[in-house]
Amino acid sequence: MKTIHRLRLVVSSALLMCLCDVGSTLAIAQTDKAAKPADFEIGPWQDEAWTADSAPYRRVRESIDKQVAQGVKPEALAAKFAPLWRQDKRNPLALFRWAYAARKARLVPGPFNINRIIESDHEMERMHWTQRPHSYDFSRLRFLNGVELLDYPKQQQLKGLGRRLIERDPQDEGVKYQLVRLLNSSMEVAERREAIQLAQAMVRAKPDKSNLSGLLADSYTNLWSLTRSRADANQAIAAYRKYLPIAPTQKLRESANLQIRLIAQDQAVWEKQGKGKP
Repeated sequence: MKTIHRLRLVVSSALLMCLCDVGSTLAIAQTDKAAKPADFEIGPWQDEAWTADSAPYRRVRESIDKQVAQGVKPEALAAKFAPLWRQDKRNPLALFRWAYAARKARLVPGPFNINRIIESDHEMERMHWTQRPHSYDFSRLRFLNGVELLDYPKQQQLKGLGRRLIERDPQDEGVKYQLVRLLNSSMEVAERREAIQLAQAMVRAKPDKSNLSGLLADSYTNLWSLTRSRADANQAIAAYRKYLPIAPTQKLRESANLQIRLIAQDQAVWEKQGKGKP
């Protein structure tokens, strides 16, 4: 029983460390189900051809980013854009404008950081998930929102879309980061190894970026929690040791050191019980 308890501590602490490092309070599979309409399904838009022109969506993103950089609150922008969409409900760009501003508002640290796109009527939220605009930009936004907001079964349906998005833009760090988190929540060993490969590529590109280094260490830990392999335990410990010099806070350094100790202890117990692997 003690071993199981320690394992749960390792996995939950790893996720917490990764999230604290990027300044987010969001967590995989910990969404407020009561706050969202439950009757929509992740539909065929995941596989639709991206035939829409990206330029108008790009201009929307750039405009909102510029206004936020100038001090305009993103929640104010989202509130402004919502009635404009209601006047033109068939326009996917109008819905994208609201959803993009709403996501930026949700990611602002503080009391507005809630587990839904934004306080809104359910019709707008449902349309966000079910409309088919054949747009790469819209699909990307839905993927990011989905990993952060949907319940676990629906999250898992988004893996194929995440892979498509990376094929379209292999340098998209935001999508890669969320796909790694999504794959780390899978119970398939192959998908957790895929998460490690993606995290390794990001770390190679930006070795001094602490949140990516922490994500890689977390990914090794999540794989080890399934395989109980000494080799995977050693890789997880080595990854945390590489993370330590660039961890941005003392609290995160303490968490990484705790991970190292717990992984070593649990692996030793498993091997003593004959449950560990080479």
